[in-house]
Amino acid sequence: MSAESRTTQPTDVPSRTHQLPPFCRSRPLTSIFVVSVLGLFLELMLIRWIGTEVRIFAYLQNTVLVVCFLGLGMGCFSCRRAVRLADLLLPMVVLVLLLAIPPCREILGQISRMLSVLGDFVIWGQAASGRWTEAIIPVFAGLAMTAFLMILIAEMFVPIGRILGRLLDDHPRTIKAYSVNVIGSLVGIWGFVALSAAYQPPVIWVAVFATFCFPFIWRSPKFVLNCGLLVACVGLALIAGLDSDALAVRWSPYQKLVLRAAPEEKVTVGEYIVEVNNTGYQAIIDLREEVVSADPAKYPPAMRGYSQYDLPALLHPDPVSILIVDRVRETMSPAPCGMGSSRSLPWR
Repeated sequence: MSAESRTTQPTDVPSRTHQLPPFCRSRPLTSIFVVSVLGLFLELMLIRWIGTEVRIFAYLQNTVLVVCFLGLGMGCFSCRRAVRLADLLLPMVVLVLLLAIPPCREILGQISRMLSVLGDFVIWGQAASGRWTEAIIPVFAGLAMTAFLMILIAEMFVPIGRILGRLLDDHPRTIKAYSVNVIGSLVGIWGFVALSAAYQPPVIWVAVFATFCFPFIWRSPKFVLNCGLLVACVGLALIAGLDSDALAVRWSPYQKLVLRAAPEEKVTVGEYIVEVNNTGYQAIIDLREEVVSADPAKYPPAMRGYSQYDLPALLHPDPVSILIVDRVRETMSPAPCGMGSSRSLPWR
């Protein structure tokens, strides 16, 4: 390539540092580390959160991952274009807003049911229709909402890819810069794993996300706008975690667990219902002595001490937790109330 051709650039390509956040220009290696942590942390957060609240992505678990990589790749490919942090924060606000409004979250959770009207798409809770005219509207609605969510996710990663791509491309020591990128990615992954292991809810995830975004908006031309968007993300995430009908909500390392009072028509099965990822999982029966003695019709005296819940307590009188295993899945669950003890165990 001749010297003349190498120095010729299109007029719409910005300079090597043009429009990068001030933090990137002053601390390039630190910026590579922070943006790498941010990218991988955000990726795992979206995989976990969207896969829990929007059931179709629980069936298609790799879809969010692929879309995140698509957005990151698009950003790296266009790394010489303008970097606007609002392009990351606005889609994030829209997504969290949809999850914060109960009717919107309920509609998004029904996407899999909309797509299940097709006879060849076997899915739990299928709503197959015999007429194609009745199926076409929900199918298109489900596909449109799925595409909209995928676009939001991809758009979030374009600014991250542009920052990362330009910093790696401009750094004089490529191997050192890439090593920092790999280390930051691992920190982002293990950081989210640590939060999940500590049973932290989505509002904490979003607060950590906002913390890693803040260096890139500090002293930026639109600092007030970007800071307001970060505050909106955290506030909406707090609202999204609220459930007025739930007695308790816990985000375990793997699942979202919700404890609700059983509907009146299901009280004969158990007084409480446990939902896993917004789907009914099992009923909880109160076996405390005073409850069992007060209802001899429901708990015959001759059968006391012989249920599947009473027998384990004879071998271990004071359990803290019990591993419940059925034919297709297993989960850690608190001991049923009153198993060999008159006290209630904490629900974790």
